[in-house]
Amino acid sequence: MSVVFLALVYVLYASIILVVGLSIESLEAWSHWSMLILMFYLALDILTDRIKLLIAAKTMIWFGTGALSIFSILSLLAWMTFDSILWAIGVIVSMLLSITIVLVQMYAGKVTADNAYFKE
Repeated sequence: MSVVFLALVYVLYASIILVVGLSIESLEAWSHWSMLILMFYLALDILTDRIKLLIAAKTMIWFGTGALSIFSILSLLAWMTFDSILWAIGVIVSMLLSITIVLVQMYAGKVTADNAYFKE
């Protein structure tokens, strides 16, 4: 059920970006690259859903990747608009940080799985 909810959230998010990209001609390339970034974050969220973790850990990952996806999309927009390499580094760092969040929670979930009160 949560995969359906995640997909719906990302479809809504992607449709807003696509409408903005198609209505403003200068942002068309940005909207296409943003779709790829959103697919990356959706894949991370689906992976998180499939991993055996506490519900609180999954929720923390979903909020973290959601915030980082917004930061990535806005950094990509700034990079394409202002043509500064610092914004490109922001996109890469935020994607690496989201992978790190998932990996840390996977490790923490394995360590605390025996002591968990609320399991799926």
